[in-house]
Amino acid sequence: IAYVPQSEEIDWNFPVSVREVVMMGRYGHMNFLRKPSKEDEDVAAECLERVHMTQFKDRQIGALSGGQRKRVFLARALAQQGNIMLLDEPFTGVDAKTEHAIIELLIELSRQGSTILVSTHDLNSVPRFCDHVIMINRTLRSYGRTEEVFTE
Repeated sequence: IAYVPQSEEIDWNFPVSVREVVMMGRYGHMNFLRKPSKEDEDVAAECLERVHMTQFKDRQIGALSGGQRKRVFLARALAQQGNIMLLDEPFTGVDAKTEHAIIELLIELSRQGSTILVSTHDLNSVPRFCDHVIMINRTLRSYGRTEEVFTE
């Protein structure tokens, strides 16, 4: 399971690059020395490309905007190569262009067979990329196919 948190509780001044953050998603694939292999480097580069952040790979993570940071943590989750991706409020703090890019990537991942679980309060975007929904407001309110739940 790959996880993208709503926000990272990290020291944004810590001297870690975008590439190094994405490489953290590869730790489960590395040997005990945590020395990245050529495959790890290639996967991290591909993940940065998928979220359109390649040009920022050497930049310190704290120098990025909120939307750029979100894309880096999405790339870190992609680097884990899990079959299930859990995203907590993935559109918080991102502009419309970044939201669209994230939605397109989630649709692509779903078509490739990944299971995508998203926690969100932004119901407007849900029909664009969700096949099924579970609506909770303290208790279960509704669940099922998106087109059925959104007509209730």
